[in-house]
Amino acid sequence: MKILHVLNGDSTAYLFRQTALPGEVLVWREMLSEGRVPVTDDFAPFWQQRGDFLAKTYGFDRAEYERDVVNEAQRLLDFWQFDEITLWFEFDLFCQINLLYLLNFFANQDLGTTRLTLVSPGSHPEHLHFKGMGALSPPQLAALWPDESR
Repeated sequence: MKILHVLNGDSTAYLFRQTALPGEVLVWREMLSEGRVPVTDDFAPFWQQRGDFLAKTYGFDRAEYERDVVNEAQRLLDFWQFDEITLWFEFDLFCQINLLYLLNFFANQDLGTTRLTLVSPGSHPEHLHFKGMGALSPPQLAALWPDESR
């Protein structure tokens, strides 16, 4: 089974890579909660407008944006190569906006046999004041994945 884990950022990716979970990792680094988000099915102008805004507003380096954000996100276009895609996003507004974008993307695709799953914990039994997946240990993070084959 070929699996893609779409992670909500580099902190989760750091922990995730310390787990023994199978599959490839895609780190979602866009911050769609800031600025205009163009409504288009054409990725070229979407990423161009987002990059222009982030470079102008926050001084993002365009080459780094292309490499770290656009090239990584473009991997989603090959979603059909995976049997399962697991979206790992938290309960805060930042993550929920990015999750909404991704759910809309997948809703407008013919998923075929690709299965979508979601990991979005709002609490954790070992963390009284749970603030997100970054507070978890690698084994705690791995235990969140709803893998029916385990």
